[in-house]
Amino acid sequence: MDVDYELYKKVINKLEENKPKTIKDPEIIKRVLIACRLLIEKDDTIPVIAEKLGTSDFTIYRDLTCRLARLNKIAPEVIDKNMVDAVNATLEKHRLANLY
Repeated sequence: MDVDYELYKKVINKLEENKPKTIKDPEIIKRVLIACRLLIEKDDTIPVIAEKLGTSDFTIYRDLTCRLARLNKIAPEVIDKNMVDAVNATLEKHRLANLY
């Protein structure tokens, strides 16, 4: 079976265009750091941060949990354990406030 090489290239290019951005993307790192600052220093909630940064609540939640933890492993001298702990404590405080 022959493969249409031009079609193959188009598919590969499209996949590359639609590939999710990784944690090494400078835009994502910047957004994670801004989200952390807004959460810790301003005590903003996830929906407020998402609105300020023009993205979804889910994206900010992932930034503050998964992506922040990954950045801590990649660059612990910049994103230290205290920052991760402060974010987790603030998120827990917000979660408990919403329950009552």
